[in-house]
Amino acid sequence: MRPRARLTGEKRREQILESAVAVFGRRGFEGSTTRALAREAGVSEAMIFRFFPDKAALYRAIIDRFIAASGDPFPRAAAAARDDEAVLAALAENLIRNTEQEPQFVRLLLYSALEGHDLSRLFFEARILKVTRTLARYLGRRMEEGALRPVPPLPAARAFIGMACHYALMNNLYAGTMPGRMPRTGAARLVASLFLGGLRDVSHEAGAHPARPRVASA
Repeated sequence: MRPRARLTGEKRREQILESAVAVFGRRGFEGSTTRALAREAGVSEAMIFRFFPDKAALYRAIIDRFIAASGDPFPRAAAAARDDEAVLAALAENLIRNTEQEPQFVRLLLYSALEGHDLSRLFFEARILKVTRTLARYLGRRMEEGALRPVPPLPAARAFIGMACHYALMNNLYAGTMPGRMPRTGAARLVASLFLGGLRDVSHEAGAHPARPRVASA
């Protein structure tokens, strides 16, 4: 019988991170222990602390891992081309894809938010706030250019991201029992179309432009 090949340090670290997401996603943070994490990863508790000297380091690594794997969800090229439909549809599709492909990470985020855990705050600052502000700046510019009806850009950005994320979250939580499920691309285009429909009205198309809102700050 051949001995099992030893994992490299990087692969061992990745194994611990995968196990941490799985354990925290099943039990939450209050109900998870280092012992349970070590058992899930097949390593000793000492091995965990070798890679992650404290819990803050582990939480940050989990977030960095997700962000690196999912990439930047904001479609920069479409934004530069001022293609509103393409910007919103691509952003919605990326958000839906990330939520669907990482169900354990989504569960972990829900636990962390409900328990008031540091990981929720860290993820909010590292991803949610950045994406929301980026979209708000884009919408604000398009409003100033007269392409979209003027509304407060930051709440509008929150509303759009909420539409896409809520759709994906309901699919995850209720799987095949959730009615109205669509292919990802079709759902993203529908969300973008509904949102843009609210920002393009008769008065705007006729050339009547109310006072422009201030662009959301960075």
